[in-house]
Amino acid sequence: MPDRNLIPNIVPLSEPVLLPYQCFKLNNGIEVIYIQDPSQNVFKMDVIFEAGVYYQSQPLLASTAINMLNEGTRLHSAEEIADIFDFYGAYTDFYCGLNKSELSLISLCKYARETITMLVEMLTESVIPDKGNDARKSSTGTPRYPRRATPFRSVLPATTFRFGRIAVRSIAF
Repeated sequence: MPDRNLIPNIVPLSEPVLLPYQCFKLNNGIEVIYIQDPSQNVFKMDVIFEAGVYYQSQPLLASTAINMLNEGTRLHSAEEIADIFDFYGAYTDFYCGLNKSELSLISLCKYARETITMLVEMLTESVIPDKGNDARKSSTGTPRYPRRATPFRSVLPATTFRFGRIAVRSIAF
């Protein structure tokens, strides 16, 4: 146990080592800042939109829009999306600020293809599911009515998110 009556030695702070980065623009004008640390087996990818509270036409529209991205796509339900990210040990986070909204993905490098593919699907194929139809099941457990979903882009005004210029569409594996 350390002696709390003795003053610890003062040592100078060490100089932090910053990793080199690459900055380039994609063909569609999106700026990409790429930092690689070969000693890490995980990666973090942030997709930042020019969207947020400043651009919304109604209260809570921007934060609702970014948080609804994981509620389902044309091909996967919210549960399936959660299962996919859970299976690959990935984590997604959604943030809505004043001028920017952000979707972050943290995943293992060896599953980059699978997790980024799901992230791109969430960004480009999102729908707002009609959860009422899922609850109306027959005694056999099958839905009585076909599952309906509204395309995500058709519900929100065009000024909420500018999905037409998404950087992740140009990522090559």
